[in-house]
Amino acid sequence: MTGRERDEMRRRIVVRDPSVCQHCKRKGLTPADRFCPDCGFPQQGTEPEQRRFVVEKRRERSLQVDHEALVRKARNFLLLAAGLNMLTFLSTDPLTLIIGLVISGIFVGLSFWAKQRAYPAILTGLLTYVSIQLLFGVIDIWLLMGGLLWKIAIVGALYYALRSAKELEKREQMNNAADGADAGGPTA
Repeated sequence: MTGRERDEMRRRIVVRDPSVCQHCKRKGLTPADRFCPDCGFPQQGTEPEQRRFVVEKRRERSLQVDHEALVRKARNFLLLAAGLNMLTFLSTDPLTLIIGLVISGIFVGLSFWAKQRAYPAILTGLLTYVSIQLLFGVIDIWLLMGGLLWKIAIVGALYYALRSAKELEKREQMNNAADGADAGGPTA
């Protein structure tokens, strides 16, 4: 047996027990179940259909992991914005220090909120950050220009993370709609 033949044998999908889903391992499938009612795996389908299903699920999972990583980075950038903001407000004046603590606290709170609701938290963080920087620019243009590269990096990172968070939210809505729609799986 050649190496290519061995690889082909390993990739082959063989349904050993038709009462158990090959993909999600759900038990209790009947011979009438062409598709798994939980995951939609074509239990009674052809091998190319089954392979296509598995490849698509792996691709979706890989995209999900990439989007989740970007959202995690956005949370870190919100924390970075809080830290950099606090540095600009370090002063002996108590009012200035309190303002800095409040603004930094907002970004820390948004970072924690992003764990539950990434899209609105990142959007709020991006709009808040841009608004504060523009307000500083109106007060004194040098407040806006100081650390400009950091500010551009933070806005850029939050923007890309916002796009990923929107994509994640869209996928979750599609999954929830699919779960609530037809529990019988895809039709043939």
